[in-house]
Amino acid sequence: MRTPDGTSMAAPHVSGGASLLLSARPRLTPAQLRGLLTRTATPFPGGHCDPEPARSCGSGTLNAGAAVRAALASSLGK
Repeated sequence: MRTPDGTSMAAPHVSGGASLLLSARPRLTPAQLRGLLTRTATPFPGGHCDPEPARSCGSGTLNAGAAVRAALASSLGK
């Protein structure tokens, strides 16, 4: 049995997080949405997701709660 991971698992979660943000702040631009999601991501342990320095996995793991709190605390997308 394979454990779901990678982009196949991340994409629906991030889409759901983006939907939460847009429900709270419907006028967010794509750049503002991306900024909120990346700025509030929980960093990977050790600063990277893979011991191989040539591999990159983005800003960290989705933290939808932190993203929504940041959106509500800002004037973005009001």
